[in-house]
This record gives sequence, C-alpha cells and structure tokens, in this order.
Amino acid sequence: LGEGLRFGAYAGKALEVGADVEESRPYQQGDPVRLINWRLTARAHDQVFVKYQPKPTELRAKLLVDLRSSTWQGTRLRLKSEQIVRIAFQLAKHLSESVVVDTQLWSLIPESLPILRGRARWSAWTQAFHSALLAIAESSGDHEIPLSEALTQVNDQWLIVISDFVDWDEQLESVLLDAQNGRQVLLIQVLDQAELTLPITSGISLGDGGFQANSAHQLAYQTAMTAYLEHLTSWCSTMGIVYWRVVAGDDALVY
Repeated sequence: LGEGLRFGAYAGKALEVGADVEESRPYQQGDPVRLINWRLTARAHDQVFVKYQPKPTELRAKLLVDLRSSTWQGTRLRLKSEQIVRIAFQLAKHLSESVVVDTQLWSLIPESLPILRGRARWSAWTQAFHSALLAIAESSGDHEIPLSEALTQVNDQWLIVISDFVDWDEQLESVLLDAQNGRQVLLIQVLDQAELTLPITSGISLGDGGFQANSAHQLAYQTAMTAYLEHLTSWCSTMGIVYWRVVAGDDALVY
C-alpha cells in the first residue's frame, strides 16, 4: 500500500535542500535551523517558520500514539501502554525507510517527536520518546484531552492512530471521517485481555457499597463489550478505514 501511494497522485512536501521554496510552516522539533524562513519569522514576531519544499513522490505519515492514563494498566506482564509503545517503534522503524513519519504522543500534555526521515534521526527520535515516556509516567491523569482533539489538524497522506479507544463516540467518528478526506486512515486498538472477558471475581470491595463480579455481571459486560467491538469493526469497514485489534498479553505482539 505504501509503495502504491508513494508513486501515485500524491504531492507530499518535505524539507529538502536544493529545491524551490513553495510555502512555509511553523517550526517543529528536529527541523534544521538552516531552513528557517527568516523573513516570515520576522513578520510573525512570536512564531518561527521553516521552508516547505516540494518532493512529488514523497509520502508523509502521522503517527498518533495514545498514552493517556487508561493505557497505563493491564492484567498481564505488559501494560497496554507498553504494547502501544512497542507497536509504535515497529511501525516507525519500517515506515521511516520509505515515508516521512511525524509522531505525536497524546497524553496530559501532547508531545511531538523529531520528524523521522530515513534512519538519520532515529537516535534523536528514540531519545525524545524515552524522555517523554518518563514525563508521562510521572504525571497525573487529571483533565486529559479527548482523543478527537488530537485529530483536528492532520495534513499528511497517512493517519495512524494507536489507542485503546476507550472514549470512542460519535464526535470521534465525525473527526475521523474529516481526517479521512484524501488520506489513508489506520486504527490500531490495543486492549487488555481482561477488558475482553471481565474474569469472574469475588470478594472485591469498591467504595462504601462494595461490588462482587459474578457470572451475571460477566455476561452483561461481555455482551456490552461484544456490541462495542462489533460496532467499531463494522463502522471502520463501512467507512473504508483500516482497523486492527491487538491484545496486550504476555507475548510481544498478539493479533
């Protein structure tokens, strides 16, 4: 799919030395200082701009990695957040060989990583990822921004979202449809095994009233979860959005 898009009708833009300047965009971490548009920056006063330069056969991908508080939990050896990070690293490694990868970590404070183009920036990308993970792990999950707000500005030909999609709703569906206009959308949902089955437990008290998960609770939960996953799968299929589901278990990657 990537090879087909690279040589299709897309006219992607990347920072490239020696080409005619077409337009400019705000500076992003990792952009070369030598490509700053000083005239436009001087007029903007409070914003630094870099030069956009054309490369017709280049494909750009937006990799959105959801690391909000709901992903920092799990009942197996690996938390959902760890599985999400592992998937992000594998995708970034392979995609960067043929496309430009723009990575954003979505948490309490969204963090943009250096642009990946080839393997030249792989070291800086991994170091920035590691530093951001430490900051996210130490932060609280209060007042987290919905995932739909992360998708309001997508300018790349590919959009790849890795998330548990716990806040899936009609607003997110609407934003995804807008983001799909003229680009390929790939959704990767990472769930813990317990989220699929709700194991039968007993003697667990939650709050003053207490709660015991019995077989009736389990059946009701599984019915609701099945309906939710069927809706998500059916909606993505109908809208032409690629959808994968990954279980965060003991193995490296379980599809």
